[in-house]
Amino acid sequence: MGSVDAFGLLVEELKSDDIVDQVAAAKRINTIALGMGAEKARSQLLPFLRSCVDEYTDEILLAVAEASGGLVQAIGGGEHVGSLIPLLEALAEKEETIVRAKAVQSLVLIGTQTPASVIQEDFMSLVKRLAAGEFFPSRISAAGLFATVYPSTPAGSRPNLRKQYEQLAKDEMPMVRSAAFAHLPALAAVVEKEVYLGELCPLFNELSVDLQESVREMAVENMVKMVEKLTPDEAAKYFGTFFDNVQTEKCSAMRVIKAKNFVKLSSAMAPARPMRDQVLATSLLATLAGLFSSHALCN
Repeated sequence: MGSVDAFGLLVEELKSDDIVDQVAAAKRINTIALGMGAEKARSQLLPFLRSCVDEYTDEILLAVAEASGGLVQAIGGGEHVGSLIPLLEALAEKEETIVRAKAVQSLVLIGTQTPASVIQEDFMSLVKRLAAGEFFPSRISAAGLFATVYPSTPAGSRPNLRKQYEQLAKDEMPMVRSAAFAHLPALAAVVEKEVYLGELCPLFNELSVDLQESVREMAVENMVKMVEKLTPDEAAKYFGTFFDNVQTEKCSAMRVIKAKNFVKLSSAMAPARPMRDQVLATSLLATLAGLFSSHALCN
């Protein structure tokens, strides 16, 4: 089947009344793009997909978002990633959580195959637009992209970029703050050490006591990831107080996660911060964690 026919069939199936045919067609986008050739994939396929975003059901949008992450080579390589941005930006602004999350995941994947110059030109503009979005779904998506653009950002522009991230972490909408907190470890992995200690650790401690449980409940899991980059003295200094205070945290799920990771976390701070007095209570929670799910305990 020729490339024009393949594209025509895709258009027909995506406009079908049968959701099964539509989803199956969306999952073949990469194969069809390869058959069309890079130029036609950029000039025909991507604009068509973007134009129909508001017509698709969430099931189809999810399939399109996932397929888009594998289109870099089919559209001619990383230097042409800008042609994918309009489609993925539209998906990143959708209200459905799983669609947004998959769009961000695909953007992060694409970022690993994109030259730094293109990331700064196209991804950076995308992050700024999403972060400044009037509606919270776009700001949620923005939070997941800072770690992708930061390494290639010129040193002089990095403080402003971090300021944008901080604004998301202090957004009036709990869902946006939660998204920023969820992606904090990824950003911590790519920033300078002095930024990590001087800006991100204080931001962690602020979010870890957020009034909304949906925001702070991921704090212990974040700590597990973030202490890996620190010395025992640094870990104790910046995370020790939070670690102690989890003992009285209202969200039982956080206490359970602490119990499950107690040995790892206490070792990360040893010998700077002794934990002997917490062993008994933590052992009891670890036992309970084997009997009940953290979700049930958090209710």
